[in-house]
This record gives sequence, C-alpha cells and structure tokens, in this order.
Amino acid sequence: MTTNHRVVLVVNPAATRTTRPLQARIARELAPFGLIGVADPIGADNIRAAVNQAVADGARSVAVLGGDGTIGIAASVLADTDVTLIPLPGGNTNVLARGLGWPAQPERAADRISSALSQPPRNLSIGRIVSGDRRAVFCVNAGIGLDAATVAWVERHPDLKHRMRQGAFALASLGPGLHALRQGPALTLHLSPEADGIRVHSLIAACGSPYAYLGPQPLNLLPHVAWDGRLEWIGLTNRSLVRVLRLIFLGLTNAEHLAGPGVVGGTTESSLRISADRPFPVQVDGDPFGEVSDITIAPGGRLRVHAPGS
Repeated sequence: MTTNHRVVLVVNPAATRTTRPLQARIARELAPFGLIGVADPIGADNIRAAVNQAVADGARSVAVLGGDGTIGIAASVLADTDVTLIPLPGGNTNVLARGLGWPAQPERAADRISSALSQPPRNLSIGRIVSGDRRAVFCVNAGIGLDAATVAWVERHPDLKHRMRQGAFALASLGPGLHALRQGPALTLHLSPEADGIRVHSLIAACGSPYAYLGPQPLNLLPHVAWDGRLEWIGLTNRSLVRVLRLIFLGLTNAEHLAGPGVVGGTTESSLRISADRPFPVQVDGDPFGEVSDITIAPGGRLRVHAPGS
C-alpha cells in the first residue's frame, strides 16, 4: 500500500461527534498512507495555525475531523495549493463531507478512508467572498439575511447547538432568522456593473450541493451546481414566510427548479455584489462571517479533496 501521502490529521475535539476513540481509529486508518502528525487544536485561530503548520511540515494531505466550520477553516488554508483536504464528518451536519460522498456516521466514514485515499484526488471549483479588506472562501454556500442570522444565533448558543443539533437551527430560523427577513435592510443585488440592481430581502449562493441536510434528507435549494466553476443563487423579493416554507418543501422534494412568485435566481460564472444602506449578516459554509453593508460573492479558487468515489 502506498505511503507517499504524508498525512497530518487535524481534529477538533470540541466538534459534536468527535471522540478520542474515533480519533484513534482514524489515525490507525491513515497510518499506512504515511501519517506524520496529529493535532487537536481548539478554536478557529489554533485550527488555522495547525493546518498551516501541517503544510509547512511537508504534508501532502491534511485529514480534518470536525464539523463544517473546522473543515471550512482548513479549506481556506489549502485552497489553491497542491495539498489535498480529506474532510471527515465529525460535526453536526457535515455538508461538504457528505456532499462528496462520505457517510454521515463518522465510524462508517473511517471505514472508507483506505478506498478514498487509494484513488486520485478530485479538484473542486469553490467560491470566494470579499468585503473591504476581509476575504473568505466557501466550499458549498454563502448566505445573507435569514440563514445568516440563524447561523449567528446558533453559534452564540453552543450549548443549545450541542444538545439540540439541527433542532437548534430550526428554532433559530423561526426566531432570529425570520426577524432578519422581516426587519433587516432591503438588499440590492448587482449582477453586473452595468445592470440595474434587483431588490431582495435574503439571498443564498452556492458552488456545490446540497445546501444542507435535515437529518438524512438533503435540502437541495440550489441543485444545479456541482463544484463546476459556476455559482447558483436565489433571492427572496418579498418578506413572506410562505415563500421560505415553499422553498424548503421544494428543496426537500428535489425540485428541478425553484422559480416562482417572490423568488429570483439563476446560475452565473461571474460575481454577485450585494449592498444595503445598513449592515446585514453573512454566513459562509454555516459559520458567521459577520455583518457588512457591501459584499461580493464570486466563483474562484480550487480545492483538492479526497473522497469516496472521487
């Protein structure tokens, strides 16, 4: 068996489904491929530092056991490099890992490590957001308004997130999320510098799918992109809760398109600029980006990944 991967394993011990026995099991699965180090940092800055250190130490692959936030931090370091990300599900939802074919259960994912690393890596086209001097990458989606306010509230209540898991997001979407939709600033979406702006009240954009998972069921709000260099986007042109519920229903039933009253959307290989007269919340792959009043979302960037069937 090949041992030329030179793998570093980065574990977030605070992630929802991460345990010491699971960490040890994954380390054993990675050992035949040249495991050269294991790190278990806590906190975003320390996770980022651990991934940077893995690259500096000559790792050719970085396996990350954690939730979407942990994997997103690693992706921001590894984007546009030749170091391959191995995203292993250790959190609550694990959208990227599951979207790429990793099983939702961490123990079953551990069973697939050998077969995944025996295949060539896959190149993903990911997305970027820019607001002033702040930048971030996203591997699946970015959102403004309802979903961003939901994410921000859940991240401010980690104990509730740990106990209720996806129930915490449902609760927050009906509280802070709906409040952001109804009371947040009207957004102006610019599809190009010369085009007239489109008024929306909430927006999501994705480079991959699904948007999320509700238990075992994928929520395909933006089903027409697959890390292929395009963005798909959808915006609400009114503040109706009925429109939100309709989108969720269509996403759960794998609708081919999400057009309808109160909704605009499309796919693009260009950037989207969103502005407002007061700050609005933004989320990136399920992590709060903060509040801004002007932001650009664009395709751009490459991420190498190992996944089953890639």
